[in-house]
Amino acid sequence: MVTHDSDFYLKAYNFARIKVQLEKVILEEITTKKNCDEVNANYVVKMEFGTKTTVIDEETVDGYLRTVVNLKQEEKDSNDLEIVIVYRGSFVRKPESTITNLEQWVDMQVVPLLLSYVRTTVSNISVQMGFDPIVIPTMDVLESVKLNTEINQDLEDDLNVN
Repeated sequence: MVTHDSDFYLKAYNFARIKVQLEKVILEEITTKKNCDEVNANYVVKMEFGTKTTVIDEETVDGYLRTVVNLKQEEKDSNDLEIVIVYRGSFVRKPESTITNLEQWVDMQVVPLLLSYVRTTVSNISVQMGFDPIVIPTMDVLESVKLNTEINQDLEDDLNVN
Protein backbone atom coordinates (compact mmCIF):
# COMPACT_ATOMS: atom_id res chain seq x y z
CA MET A 1 0.00 0.00 0.00
CA VAL A 2 1.23 3.46 -0.91
CA THR A 3 0.93 6.04 1.86
CA HIS A 4 1.43 9.76 2.11
CA ASP A 5 1.69 12.16 5.01
CA SER A 6 -2.09 12.42 5.22
CA ASP A 7 -4.71 9.88 6.21
CA PHE A 8 -5.42 9.25 2.52
CA TYR A 9 -4.19 5.80 1.47
CA LEU A 10 -3.77 4.59 -2.06
CA LYS A 11 -3.56 1.09 -3.42
CA ALA A 12 -0.32 0.47 -5.33
CA TYR A 13 -0.57 0.45 -9.11
CA ASN A 14 2.07 -1.06 -11.41
CA PHE A 15 2.93 1.05 -14.44
CA ALA A 16 4.06 -0.82 -17.56
CA ARG A 17 5.77 1.38 -20.11
CA ILE A 18 5.35 0.36 -23.73
CA LYS A 19 8.27 0.55 -26.13
CA VAL A 20 6.49 3.09 -28.33
CA GLN A 21 6.25 6.55 -26.87
CA LEU A 22 4.08 9.52 -27.74
CA GLU A 23 6.88 12.07 -27.81
CA LYS A 24 5.13 15.21 -29.03
CA VAL A 25 1.56 16.43 -29.45
CA ILE A 26 0.78 19.42 -31.65
CA LEU A 27 -2.53 21.24 -32.13
CA GLU A 28 -2.60 21.45 -35.93
CA GLU A 29 -5.99 23.07 -36.44
CA ILE A 30 -8.82 24.56 -34.46
CA THR A 31 -11.88 26.30 -35.85
CA THR A 32 -15.01 27.39 -34.05
CA LYS A 33 -18.33 28.76 -35.18
CA LYS A 34 -20.98 30.11 -32.86
CA ASN A 35 -24.37 30.32 -34.57
CA CYS A 36 -26.48 31.95 -31.85
CA ASP A 37 -26.64 35.16 -29.87
CA GLU A 38 -27.96 33.72 -26.62
CA VAL A 39 -27.07 30.48 -24.91
CA ASN A 40 -30.17 29.29 -23.10
CA ALA A 41 -31.30 26.03 -24.64
CA ASN A 42 -31.03 22.36 -23.81
CA TYR A 43 -28.28 20.95 -25.96
CA VAL A 44 -27.30 17.60 -27.38
CA VAL A 45 -23.64 17.03 -28.18
CA LYS A 46 -22.84 15.31 -31.48
CA MET A 47 -19.28 14.17 -32.15
CA GLU A 48 -17.40 12.73 -35.12
CA PHE A 49 -13.86 11.39 -35.08
CA GLY A 50 -11.46 10.73 -37.92
CA THR A 51 -7.92 9.40 -37.90
CA LYS A 52 -4.96 9.27 -40.23
CA THR A 53 -1.38 8.04 -39.98
CA THR A 54 1.74 9.21 -41.78
CA VAL A 55 4.95 7.20 -41.74
CA ILE A 56 7.90 9.53 -41.14
CA ASP A 57 10.60 6.84 -41.04
CA GLU A 58 11.02 3.25 -39.78
CA GLU A 59 10.87 4.36 -36.15
CA THR A 60 8.41 7.28 -36.29
CA VAL A 61 4.75 7.53 -37.27
CA ASP A 62 2.56 10.60 -36.90
CA GLY A 63 -1.04 9.96 -35.91
CA TYR A 64 -3.77 12.53 -36.48
CA LEU A 65 -7.07 12.83 -34.65
CA ARG A 66 -9.72 15.09 -36.17
CA THR A 67 -12.69 15.79 -33.94
CA VAL A 68 -15.85 17.65 -34.88
CA VAL A 69 -18.12 18.64 -32.00
CA ASN A 70 -21.58 20.09 -32.68
CA LEU A 71 -23.88 21.48 -30.04
CA LYS A 72 -27.49 21.15 -31.23
CA GLN A 73 -30.64 22.39 -29.54
CA GLU A 74 -32.90 19.55 -28.42
CA GLU A 75 -36.04 21.37 -29.58
CA LYS A 76 -34.73 22.34 -33.03
CA ASP A 77 -32.24 21.04 -35.50
CA SER A 78 -30.11 24.16 -35.15
CA ASN A 79 -26.40 23.82 -34.67
CA ASP A 80 -25.44 26.54 -32.15
CA LEU A 81 -21.75 25.69 -31.84
CA GLU A 82 -19.25 23.80 -33.96
CA ILE A 83 -15.68 23.06 -32.89
CA VAL A 84 -13.23 21.35 -35.23
CA ILE A 85 -9.92 20.24 -33.77
CA VAL A 86 -6.99 18.35 -35.30
CA TYR A 87 -4.19 17.07 -33.09
CA ARG A 88 -1.04 15.36 -34.34
CA GLY A 89 0.94 13.00 -32.17
CA SER A 90 4.47 11.86 -32.98
CA PHE A 91 4.94 8.21 -31.99
CA VAL A 92 8.48 6.85 -31.76
CA ARG A 93 9.42 3.17 -31.48
CA LYS A 94 12.29 2.48 -29.10
CA PRO A 95 15.05 0.09 -30.26
CA GLU A 96 14.02 -2.63 -27.79
CA SER A 97 10.43 -2.65 -29.08
CA THR A 98 8.90 -5.87 -30.38
CA ILE A 99 6.13 -4.06 -32.28
CA THR A 100 6.64 -4.88 -35.94
CA ASN A 101 3.89 -2.82 -37.61
CA LEU A 102 4.24 0.62 -36.06
CA GLU A 103 1.74 2.28 -38.41
CA GLN A 104 -0.97 -0.24 -37.51
CA TRP A 105 -0.21 0.15 -33.80
CA VAL A 106 -0.47 3.96 -34.05
CA ASP A 107 -3.72 3.67 -36.01
CA MET A 108 -5.26 1.68 -33.15
CA GLN A 109 -3.85 3.90 -30.38
CA VAL A 110 -4.23 7.42 -31.81
CA VAL A 111 -7.75 8.04 -30.47
CA PRO A 112 -7.20 6.78 -26.92
CA LEU A 113 -3.89 8.64 -26.62
CA LEU A 114 -4.91 11.98 -28.17
CA LEU A 115 -8.49 12.14 -26.85
CA SER A 116 -7.45 13.71 -23.54
CA TYR A 117 -5.95 16.66 -25.44
CA VAL A 118 -9.21 17.08 -27.39
CA ARG A 119 -11.29 16.75 -24.23
CA THR A 120 -9.44 19.60 -22.50
CA THR A 121 -9.55 21.88 -25.53
CA VAL A 122 -13.27 21.34 -26.20
CA SER A 123 -14.18 21.97 -22.56
CA ASN A 124 -12.14 25.19 -22.39
CA ILE A 125 -13.32 26.56 -25.74
CA SER A 126 -17.00 25.87 -25.03
CA VAL A 127 -16.80 27.78 -21.72
CA GLN A 128 -14.93 30.67 -23.33
CA MET A 129 -17.71 30.91 -25.94
CA GLY A 130 -20.40 31.21 -23.28
CA PHE A 131 -21.67 27.63 -23.16
CA ASP A 132 -21.58 25.14 -20.32
CA PRO A 133 -18.44 22.99 -20.52
CA ILE A 134 -18.74 20.25 -23.10
CA VAL A 135 -17.43 17.09 -21.49
CA ILE A 136 -16.38 14.41 -23.94
CA PRO A 137 -17.10 11.08 -22.25
CA THR A 138 -14.37 8.64 -21.43
CA MET A 139 -14.07 5.81 -23.87
CA ASP A 140 -14.03 2.05 -23.55
CA VAL A 141 -10.70 1.54 -25.30
CA LEU A 142 -10.97 -2.22 -25.77
CA GLU A 143 -14.54 -2.10 -27.11
CA SER A 144 -13.67 0.82 -29.41
CA VAL A 145 -10.68 -1.04 -30.88
CA LYS A 146 -12.89 -4.09 -31.42
CA LEU A 147 -15.65 -2.06 -33.13
CA ASN A 148 -13.22 -0.20 -35.37
CA THR A 149 -11.38 -3.39 -36.31
CA GLU A 150 -14.70 -4.92 -37.40
CA ILE A 151 -15.69 -1.79 -39.36
CA ASN A 152 -12.31 -1.59 -41.09
CA GLN A 153 -12.45 -5.30 -41.97
CA ASP A 154 -15.93 -4.84 -43.47
CA LEU A 155 -14.67 -1.87 -45.54
CA GLU A 156 -11.66 -3.87 -46.71
CA ASP A 157 -13.92 -6.79 -47.68
CA ASP A 158 -16.17 -4.41 -49.64
CA LEU A 159 -13.17 -2.94 -51.51
CA ASN A 160 -11.86 -6.42 -52.39
CA VAL A 161 -15.22 -7.50 -53.83
CA ASN A 162 -15.21 -4.76 -56.47
